[in-house]
Order: sequence, then structure tokens, then C-alpha cells
Amino acid sequence: MVAGFSGSTPTNYIAAFYTWRLSSAATLDKPGLIQPGTITWKGNQWGDYSATTLDPTDDWSFWTVQEYAAPEPLPSGAIRNRWATAIARIRAGP
Repeated sequence: MVAGFSGSTPTNYIAAFYTWRLSSAATLDKPGLIQPGTITWKGNQWGDYSATTLDPTDDWSFWTVQEYAAPEPLPSGAIRNRWATAIARIRAGP
């Protein structure tokens, strides 16, 4: 099983993560970082884009699409916060 998700802490911006476990395991593996967040999120909506699926050609690989916080440069030179998506192939297993 593979689970993709967004996460943050008081000292880390919203980032994209994943975790996994084999069916024979009792607990999930330590979360892996897909893409770190790089700016404070000030919006009021999050989590519209998240998906994780098994690769149809490989029983050990998964694909995940997750959101993370990223800056957007404006023509004025200012920067505003926005979300971005990270796409990653995760190969679970020993």
C-alpha cells in the first residue's frame, strides 16, 4: 500500500510526502519527501489535487500526484504564495 499526502509542521512549509507498507508489515514506513514546500500558505483551500495509483505495468511501482506550497513571481517583482503539484513514481518494497 502507498499513500500520498501533503504535510507541514510549525517550522516547515506544506510539502508533498508519501509512505508505504507491505501487506505483511504491521506499520507504515517513515514518510518520504517528494517535494518540499518553499513558502507560507495563506489561502483558505487545500487538498483538491491528490491521487495515488498502482502502475499498470509494474506491481511494485505507484504514481502519486500531490500539492505543495510554492512561490509565484509577479510582473511587479513581488511574490505571492500558490500551490503547485508534484508527480512522483514510488517503488515500494524491500
